[in-house]
Amino acid sequence: MGGDHGPPVILSAAVKAIQLHPNVHFVLCGDENVIQSGIQSLTDNERSRVTISHCSQVVEMGEAPTSALRNKKDSSIAVLSSLLKVARLMRA
Repeated sequence: MGGDHGPPVILSAAVKAIQLHPNVHFVLCGDENVIQSGIQSLTDNERSRVTISHCSQVVEMGEAPTSALRNKKDSSIAVLSSLLKVARLMRA
């Protein structure tokens, strides 16, 4: 759950999208406690459209993404990459 401005910006956008679009479902990868805190304004029904994939490792700002993919298998970027691979296989 990275980016230049981190989880608050991503979670705020996800909450808004879930509230505006009733057919949207999100898989959020990152620290489960941070994600839970960021989506607490959602109703139970809205929260049911969020799947949280807890990630225990963090990629630091100065760290190369390719290095993180190889060495931090439980970071959000690595977990998300694995989920995308599975999704592509399911569509094939």
